Amino acid sequence: MKKCFNIPGFNDHLTLNLFLLDNYVSNREMFYDDVEISSVFGNFHFCVWDGGRNFFRYTQCTKEEIEYVRDAYASREIPIRFIFTNPAIKEEHLDDRFGNLVLTLCEHERNEIVVNSPLMENYIRENYPKYKIISSTTKRILGHDAFLEELNKDYYQVCLDYDLNHDMELLNKIPMELRGKCEFLSNAICPPGCKWRKFHYNATGLSQLSYLRDTYDLQGRCQIFHSSCHPSVLGQGNNLSLEDIEKYSKMGYKYFKLEGRTLPSSTMVAQYMYYLIKPEWHYAFLSAAAETPGIFVNDKNSDLVGDLYQPKGYLVTPDKKESPGVVIS
Repeated sequence: MKKCFNIPGFNDHLTLNLFLLDNYVSNREMFYDDVEISSVFGNFHFCVWDGGRNFFRYTQCTKEEIEYVRDAYASREIPIRFIFTNPAIKEEHLDDRFGNLVLTLCEHERNEIVVNSPLMENYIRENYPKYKIISSTTKRILGHDAFLEELNKDYYQVCLDYDLNHDMELLNKIPMELRGKCEFLSNAICPPGCKWRKFHYNATGLSQLSYLRDTYDLQGRCQIFHSSCHPSVLGQGNNLSLEDIEKYSKMGYKYFKLEGRTLPSSTMVAQYMYYLIKPEWHYAFLSAAAETPGIFVNDKNSDLVGDLYQPKGYLVTPDKKESPGVVIS
C-alpha cells in the first residue's frame, strides 16, 4: 500500500516544496518506493480562520501571489490543503474578505480544507462545496467510541489525535474500510499528554483574530526541550518512526502528516530526508537544496531572500556516481 504524506507550508516552504515535488517526478529513485506526496497544507498569511500556529513575520499576500502559488501546485496536480481550524471563530468572522477571496480563487475538487469549528465547517460546505473536508487533530478526540463516530461522518480524512498514535487497541478496532480515512500526525514536538495543548490551540486562535496584537501567553507552557529532529524526538514518544509507518501501512493505514509550517526550512529538509528519501540519496538531496536560492529563506540565521521558485532550476542529478551535487538546466 502507498504511504501518502501530507507535507507542510504550501506558502511558507514554497520553494522547498516545489523543489521536492519536481525531484519526486524527475528523480523518483531518490524516494522510498511506496511513498507518495498527496497534498501540501498551510495558509496564506493574514487569514483569521487559520489555526494551530501563529506566524510572527506576517506579510499580506496579494491576489497575484495567491494565484501564483495556486497554479504552481495545480500544474503539478498536487492538492492544496487549507488549515481553517481556528476554534475561536464566531459568526461575524465568516464574512472575512481575505478568507473568502482565498476560497474563491482556489476552489477546485482537488483542494482540501481542515476544520475544527462546526460553524466554519458548515459555512464552507454551504458556500464552497467543491472542497474536500477533513476533521482536525485539534479537536482532541481521545475516546475510542468518539473517534469511531468521527470516522463515520462525511469527512474525506480524519486526523487522529497524536496521543492515540500508538494506541493499538483503537487501531485494531477501527474497521478496515475506515482505516483509509485516518491520518497520523507523524512528527509532532508537543510532548505526550500535554495538558496545555488545547489551551494553546484556543490562544493561538484568539491571537489570529487580533492579527497578533494580543498573544495570550503563547510561550513558555509546553515542555518542549528539543527540535523535531533531535534524536529524543524524531520517531519517539507520540511520533512515528519509519518502522511504525511500515507497520501501520500493512494494517491498512495510508495517510501520514508532517507538521512544520513555522519550522525553519532546514528542519523540514531533515524531516523530508528521514521520512521520504532513501539514505543513499541524502547527500545529493541536501547538496542540491543548498544550491537552490530561496529554500532556506525562513531560517532564523539566514538573510537570503530567494526569487519565486522556477521549475527549471537546480535538481538532484540522477547520476550520483559522477556528480553527487546538482545539475544546472
